[in-house]
Amino acid sequence: MTRRLLSALTLLAAALILGACSLSGGKSRSAQTTASRPPQPIATPSPTAKALVTTTSATTPPANPALRATPKPTSTPAPKPSARIVTAAGCCGLFAWVDDSQLLVLDAPGGRAQTSIYDLTNGNRKQLGGDFGTSAAGLVALSDQASGTTRIVDQNGRTVSTIQNQGTETWIAPNGKRVAWLQPLPSKTPSSLLPRPVELWVADINGANAKPVLRLLASNVQWLADSRHLVTVGRTLAAQSPGVWDIDSDTGSHQVIVPATFVQALQVSPDGAHLAYLITFSGKPAQDGIWVSNADGTGRRHISGQGGFRWADGGSRLWLLQLAPDGGGNDHLQLIDTASDATVTTVALDGRVLDDRWSISPDGRYVAFWRETDQQTEVFGPLPGA
Repeated sequence: MTRRLLSALTLLAAALILGACSLSGGKSRSAQTTASRPPQPIATPSPTAKALVTTTSATTPPANPALRATPKPTSTPAPKPSARIVTAAGCCGLFAWVDDSQLLVLDAPGGRAQTSIYDLTNGNRKQLGGDFGTSAAGLVALSDQASGTTRIVDQNGRTVSTIQNQGTETWIAPNGKRVAWLQPLPSKTPSSLLPRPVELWVADINGANAKPVLRLLASNVQWLADSRHLVTVGRTLAAQSPGVWDIDSDTGSHQVIVPATFVQALQVSPDGAHLAYLITFSGKPAQDGIWVSNADGTGRRHISGQGGFRWADGGSRLWLLQLAPDGGGNDHLQLIDTASDATVTTVALDGRVLDDRWSISPDGRYVAFWRETDQQTEVFGPLPGA
């Protein structure tokens, strides 16, 4: 079975499961010409006058500094992208950016899985622990189901707090002051193809003031820039109202901002103000494909490209992953301006991405991906156009 077919099947399964940057130069003004005059006779100086004439040697007038040519600045060529392998064993393909130059990665040297922060600037690693987690605001949430807790640590590995939440996946708000998680409910799902029923909980970063917010069908949530609202691909417990939901974590009120039966790959932009998502099987071909919008669902724009997608820096450009043919070659990344739907640049990777596992750094300069040949995690960049 080819990799492309596998990717297609992965997207189909995910859809069913989710259902859920002119210079203007002033022209030099030319010297004005005067009106023509009739030629005048040249007077011959008299001897007396000649005696009064002082003869000076001809000198070259000094150059006008304003007329000196200014050397053109020489442009510095953009650095050529290079690659570095940041894992020792190709075990997992799990990674997440902590900031522009630090990558959270799960590795298994010696067969034992452990999470560390890899620093691109110096190659150093900070060991954090065994279980993988999520990252935001310079913090990392490491969930441990065995102990039933989630440990919040800083970039130096120091524990900030320990939250009692059954060790479920936990998402840190952009301001670093709150967390959210989805607590599984004991009830059965209306369909085995839908996400399990969950209860959304929020708490302070230290675990205090924990409270349930809403029950729904969902598999993950993402914070918006205000650190109050969250978005998710969800449905009611009765599998109704499918689409992208906006949830107020203070009040529990919610609304469907993108109604669609099959939505997947929902992503909040690095600036927290935009969304990107994929709609499939809508029954209307014009409605299927990649869409971007404001965080409240307004200002929807259709992107004509295809393939996996990730936000570049901010919220105005997307990277699209173009898979190489199964016969060989490397994958490419295509940078799209979401306002014009125009291609900004393309770049060839030095390998092929496995299982659509790739992530762009918050500043858009680097891509981390799970490399197909050896299943190692690689960081590649700087990317052109960043």
